[in-house]
Amino acid sequence: IPDDAAQGKHSESILAYSVSLWKKSRAKIVWAQHQPVIEAQLAVLRRNILAPAEQKEISGIVKAYICPEPLQISALTPEIATSCMAWPSIIHRMESYL
Repeated sequence: IPDDAAQGKHSESILAYSVSLWKKSRAKIVWAQHQPVIEAQLAVLRRNILAPAEQKEISGIVKAYICPEPLQISALTPEIATSCMAWPSIIHRMESYL
């Protein structure tokens, strides 16, 4: 993993960084060792999307390097995915006004 990338739990290689399986499942599956590496941007996981972002949420390393084979590519557009992530915050805000 390059120094300018966010460090993960399994940072021994980019392929290991890309796989988020449990230990036993990780040991069973064999991935192709020669595959492309994609530079990606980490999505910021925020609890309260309706409030302005704090400095600690904005700053930090947001770059990641991943291998595409272990990933499932979503057919959702970024706009729809953002709306789905914001929905719990919207419901919570509406309930607090009641």
